[in-house]
Amino acid sequence: MSDFEREGRFDEASGIPEEVSEIPAETPADAPVDAPADAPESAPEDAGGTEEQSAEETAAAEAAEAAAKATAERLAKKAAAREKRRELPRVLAGMFRNMPPSAKMALSLFVITSVSAALLAATHILTERPISEHRQAAVERALAEVLPGRAGYALIDGAELPGSARELYAAYSYDGGEDYAVNVAPNGYGGEIEMMVGVDAGGSVTGVSIVSMTETAGLGTKAGSPEFLGRFTGKRAGVSIGRGDNDIDAIAGATISSRAVTTGVSDALAAVAAYTASSYYYAEEGDGQ
Repeated sequence: MSDFEREGRFDEASGIPEEVSEIPAETPADAPVDAPADAPESAPEDAGGTEEQSAEETAAAEAAEAAAKATAERLAKKAAAREKRRELPRVLAGMFRNMPPSAKMALSLFVITSVSAALLAATHILTERPISEHRQAAVERALAEVLPGRAGYALIDGAELPGSARELYAAYSYDGGEDYAVNVAPNGYGGEIEMMVGVDAGGSVTGVSIVSMTETAGLGTKAGSPEFLGRFTGKRAGVSIGRGDNDIDAIAGATISSRAVTTGVSDALAAVAAYTASSYYYAEEGDGQ
């Protein structure tokens, strides 16, 4: 006797244990299946949202493709430009090699002179302002040396300037007096000797100061020494190298430089005399009154 028979769970009619006989019959494939009562109804698909999302994706893809294409074109142009720049020196070198010798020489000279001119122009532009400022400072120092203690100095425009005279300045005293200073540049042994000559209202030299000079060191430069320049103080028009009362002794070994400085002083005295005797001077005096 089986275990099922002992426990009384055996169906004698069918010969199948009760537990097995209680298995429900198979449900037909086409039988409707009841959904759970609490199952939510499925929402219909949003056809409009899907189409909009698809359009955005398409537009984004087209924009990315256009950007990639533009980048590729830009890179291609840069590469072509670099290739042209690399090709130009080779072309010029080939043209130069094929030139006749005379043309090569002419072109070489042209390039050298052009580069030299450009360098000189650049140097002039870079140094013009510092040189001008340095000269202006030297001129102001010279004015203060030849006419010290003045209230102010003013450049006189339109005055007649004889010989080596370049500029004429009026120097105003605190008591209302007016003296003069003349910037002169006579030719010495090594070039121009720029200096300032002070002249008082009576036509006598008050002092001489060197602004710049390029005379020989140890010889011509002695003409710019305080000892030699001091000899001109009190001299009047007509001063020259000689032995007279209104003359100056030249420096031994620096005669040319001595004569140049003396010429500059003489030109300064002549410039002041011409200015004070001119109608322009009297017109200025009249305007001042």
